[in-house]
This record gives sequence, C-alpha cells and structure tokens, in this order.
Amino acid sequence: MTNNARRTSGLSRRKVKSKTSGSLKKTRHDRSLRKIQPKGKNKKIYAKSPFNNLLTKVGIIFGVILVFYLIFIFEFPANYPDKFNISNITLDSNKISMQIETDSYKGKLIPLDILLTIGKGEITLIGEKETTIIFSNNKKVILTEGSRKIKIDGKTEKLNAPVVKYKEVVLVPGELAETLFPKSAKFNNGEIAFILSDSKPEGDYLDFSDYDGYLRLVNKENPLTKNYEPTDLTNVNSLDSIIAYGTNTKLRNEAANALADMYKENDVHYAMSSGFRTFENQTELFKNEVADNVKAGQTEEQATINAGTVVAFPGTSEHQLGLAVDVAIPGVVLTEEFKNTPAGKWLDNNSYKYGFVLRYTKEQTAITNIIFEPWHFRYIGYPHSEILFKEGIVFDTYIDTLRTQKVKYYQAEDGNDYIIWLLSGSLIPEKLNFNTSNGIGASSDNGDGIILTMRTQS
Repeated sequence: MTNNARRTSGLSRRKVKSKTSGSLKKTRHDRSLRKIQPKGKNKKIYAKSPFNNLLTKVGIIFGVILVFYLIFIFEFPANYPDKFNISNITLDSNKISMQIETDSYKGKLIPLDILLTIGKGEITLIGEKETTIIFSNNKKVILTEGSRKIKIDGKTEKLNAPVVKYKEVVLVPGELAETLFPKSAKFNNGEIAFILSDSKPEGDYLDFSDYDGYLRLVNKENPLTKNYEPTDLTNVNSLDSIIAYGTNTKLRNEAANALADMYKENDVHYAMSSGFRTFENQTELFKNEVADNVKAGQTEEQATINAGTVVAFPGTSEHQLGLAVDVAIPGVVLTEEFKNTPAGKWLDNNSYKYGFVLRYTKEQTAITNIIFEPWHFRYIGYPHSEILFKEGIVFDTYIDTLRTQKVKYYQAEDGNDYIIWLLSGSLIPEKLNFNTSNGIGASSDNGDGIILTMRTQS
C-alpha cells in the first residue's frame, strides 16, 4: 500500500471514529435530559431544575408583597419632635397665617388647636390612642397618635406626617387643614393660612411689641409703670366732630376715631372733659383728693383709702392707657346726676356699638372697688364691648374668663361672627403683626398670653 493510500485510510478511520464519538456523547446527553424533556418537537429543553425555578418565583412574589406592605400598610414608629415653635403670625381683618417650625417632619405639622379654633371643632371622644373630633362642617375625624392614617367620615386617609405631641401641644399634618377646608385653608412648607371672611382689610399693620392692645386691664392688681405712655396718641381737637374741654386732650388713635364716629351718629350733646393722663398727672390728682379728705377731718390713712375709691392710685388709672374718656354736659360735671341726663342715658345704652363700655357701674362696685362713675367710658373695641353690655360681664373678670375658655365664638349685632382666641404657652408666636380696625387685632391678656380678635363667616 502506497503512502498516499495509508494516509487516506487513516484519515477515513479518524473521521469515522470522530463521528462515532460525537454520537455517543449526544446519546448520553439525551439520556440525562430524557426525564425532563417536554413532549413536542418545538418544546424548550430545560437545563435547570423546575424546583429551583419555583423558589425564585415565590421569592419575587414575596418581595413584592413585602415592599407593598412596607410602603402602604406598615408604619414605622413616629419620631417625636424635640423642637416646635410658631415663628410668625400675621392677622389680617379677613385672614390669619402662621409660620410653624419643627425639627421632625419639617414643614409638615401644625398644632391641632389651630384646626379646632378656626374650624370650630369639638373633641367628642378621647381614647388611649384615638381622638374623635366633629367640626362645624360636620366632618368627623379620628386621629391616632403616632399614625399617618386619619379617618375622615369613615374613610382612611394616609397623610404626609403622623399625629404626634410636643410637650402638651398635639401636632397634626398640615395638609389635613386643606383636606377638611379646601375652600378656606392653604398649607405649604410649614405655613398655614385661613381665609376668615370676605371682608376687605382695614387699618395699618402694627407690630405687637409696641402695643398692649385694647384689652389691657388696669387696676390695683395690674398697675402701669411710671414711664408707660402710648405711642399712638391723637389730639382729639384735630377731629371735627368731638367737643373737648381744653386744647390738649388726647386718646389713642383708634379710640379717638371711634369716639368721633359716636359723636357724629347721634343728636345728644356732650363734651369730653378728660382723656389721656400721665403718671404725674394722676399723682397730682390723687394727692389733691387726699388733701381735701384731710381738710374734712379724716386721718391721713383714712383720707388715702377714701381717695382711692374716687381717684385711682397713680399707675392704676385707665386714663394713663389713653383709652378712657370722661364726658360731661354744662352744669353736670363728673357727678352721678349725669346718668339721668339725655347724654348719660344715650351713652349708657349705645356706646358699646362703638367699642366703649360704661366702666364703673353701680352693680359692679364690689368687684371694681371704684365708685359708680356714669361719666367714665373705656374703649375696649368691638365686639368685646357688646359682649360685656349684653352679657352683663364686668371687664375685670372678662379676661379671666377668656383665660379659662381659651376661645369664644360670638355672633354680633353687626351681622358678623367673631372668634376671640387666647394664645398661651407654645402657641405664642415669636413675632406678631396685625391689621387692626375697631378692635379686630391683638391684645395682651395682662399676662404672658395674647388675645386675637378675628372676624369670620357663619
């Protein structure tokens, strides 16, 4: 056999052997998959165990369910803030806005007291964790401490922050205000604003730090300092309608304008005999009264005590506030007889409409410790003046009542509804600006609190 023949024969043998070897390998592979080979020519041959594939599917499904549960159902424990304050309140005659700061859930929480006050909400049930509230628009709300879930009329809403506490202040998601009162409430980045009424703003914005407001109580228990003097005094002689004795009779601006309106709108003639007095003026009047009593035979001690029932001790006179006015008619000056004059009768029954009250009545002498003074009228602003007149409340106890109630809702003769809200504790803002008109605005409660007077809609 030639070399070429041998080479050809060897090549043939190698090819045959190679084909045989591949066939054997394929046969063994087919046998290993035979038990899991699906029927049908076009079916896919699975290279992995179906049991392992099932575990993967179950794991994916379980993971999806877990993520859904964590996002939509499970609630992580709420963080309770270590810091909360109201940095600013702006009170307009038809709007109130507050800027609220917290260290947790920044820009998302507001005090529940705001919703309760503006929405006239009433807490009907307090449980261990849940609180039920009914608002004036008949919305029923159930709050759960530590939870973002809030029930509104039976439907659960998950809001952007939980219900938590800061000391004694309950904080709720600010967006709840918009949810409950979509037409009047707006909340954005920690600022809550409520439209109170359709009335247009009146007056000028005032910085509360320079004003005590019109509800400042002055008596022996609440004296003024020697240097106290209002910064907005107006000479009433510059107002055409007012008749005043003397050429330098002053009142605070709003009280003077209210008195001018009262003069214009009636046909009864009377004159203003006294307005603002300094501490020194009051001291001189008091000393003169004591001297007159001594001349009448009284001891110095008795003369001083008796003088205090007729002339206020220095520092305890409402005249120093610039909010008190004494009135008279010719021939009847600062005597009880004034009550029987047409002017005295008209003022007694109508002055409240202009923000004034007859301050020292005969019926309230035991509380005020001041004799009956039918000539002495004090400006406190409307509707407070009407409340005192209609309800027979003495001004000395009015503020104490507000401190207890915190909020008072009042429907006045002028057709408006009013909210009178006493802020105390953590609700007192760092800064307060208000747009005042005839008592609408802010006032001290003679302590650390602030009384807001707001006109609102029915």
